Amino acid sequence: MTAPHESELDAIILSFTKTLWLKTAFVIAKTLNECENRNILTTGDAIAARIASLCEAGVLKSQGNLSEWRESEIRLPTPT
Repeated sequence: MTAPHESELDAIILSFTKTLWLKTAFVIAKTLNECENRNILTTGDAIAARIASLCEAGVLKSQGNLSEWRESEIRLPTPT
């Protein structure tokens, strides 16, 4: 197994996000599964940290407390 580069992990996260709100836990689970399929060594906490960074950068939108994976949601920004 290899450790992911941030850009690689970001690309996987973004591949599972939509313009519709999705539970943060759902995106983390899908990303973790894809990382396992690609033999990329990571954790749910590492993925959650990248999601938070993407939200801070404006790449993703969030609602709720991101540290509560099942109680928060994320999505791609909608075009204006």
